[in-house]
Amino acid sequence: MFRTVEFHAPWCGHCSSFAPTYAEIARTYHAPDAKHKKIKVGKVDGTTETALSSRFAVYGYPSFYMVDGWSVYKYDDRRTQQQLMQFAEGGYLKQAPIPFYLSPMGPVGLAQAFLISSGVHLSDFFKAIQHRFGLSPVLAGVVIFAGIFYGCFFAIVILAVLVNPKAKTD
Repeated sequence: MFRTVEFHAPWCGHCSSFAPTYAEIARTYHAPDAKHKKIKVGKVDGTTETALSSRFAVYGYPSFYMVDGWSVYKYDDRRTQQQLMQFAEGGYLKQAPIPFYLSPMGPVGLAQAFLISSGVHLSDFFKAIQHRFGLSPVLAGVVIFAGIFYGCFFAIVILAVLVNPKAKTD
């Protein structure tokens, strides 16, 4: 399955003027009688999906990417319907993909996704304990820090006990 992804921003004039063209491209590839059924078209609001935008290293809007398995290709040509469709239908293979180690699907991208996801979950947890228990932001932060600190401490102690070799007695 190949995916063409557009990162856009609601305030971007170029994005707004290109939106009808991109919608037509999506209709073409998602039609029941589409010639290229393996091509899927997606659109991401880069202002709300900042983690994903960061992972793809989006610096301007609109930005287009082709995801082919683990390989990611950035589109850097004129923004016309014909050229974007040629890129999606195999034109992307004429250029080198983003190097795997820097790719959103590579180790750096996956580590970045894990860290951002962890931060989002921690932020949500922070807000939840503030709301549920009526804690101040400082006290909620102290509670989270203490929980993480003691959790790691006990995990290290348990690992040390389990890994520590038993003394041999003869």
